Amino acid sequence: MEKPLFLLALLAFLFTSCQKEEFTSEVVDGILTDPRDGKQYPVVELEGRLWMAADLLYETDGSRVERSYTDAPLQYYTRKYTWHSARRACPPGWRLPTSEEWTNLLLRYGGYENEQGRETGDDLNAAFDALVWDGESGLEILRGFRYWSGTSAGDQNAVSIWFFSSHKIVILSHSPKYADKSSCRCVQGAPSNGND
Repeated sequence: MEKPLFLLALLAFLFTSCQKEEFTSEVVDGILTDPRDGKQYPVVELEGRLWMAADLLYETDGSRVERSYTDAPLQYYTRKYTWHSARRACPPGWRLPTSEEWTNLLLRYGGYENEQGRETGDDLNAAFDALVWDGESGLEILRGFRYWSGTSAGDQNAVSIWFFSSHKIVILSHSPKYADKSSCRCVQGAPSNGND
């Protein structure tokens, strides 16, 4: 009788000790530490959600490091991802913002232009100025860079957000999922619309 109980206890111990370790991403004092590589990112609360206030630098297949030639004094490098690699890159508990979350944020600060040139909002330059490096939002987006949303636009494309420097506007467009590489900002939690 003791032998089966001992074997059962041993199996239970082995099962619980061999389970995969769960990573958690904590925000402490406005800093997110990615448990996978220890990199730290400032965060800011916008529209009731925590956003990373620096570009994601986590290395995945389908990503590459690129030098940032902007006026940002602290962020000298970014990492560019294909859309599919970007969807796997955010820390545990974080994800790419949906196109709806990006548009709500842009409208809060003034608006955006779509790829056909149609303007939505009343001050497109104000949105650009508020969201880029040293802007009032604290999001610290890099001028001239494009960022992925988590929203697919068919089999081949996904919605991307381009901070177009020479015109000081933000353009929402469709970019090829496989060929284009864009930077990432991540948001905490599940999408508010239930979709991604």
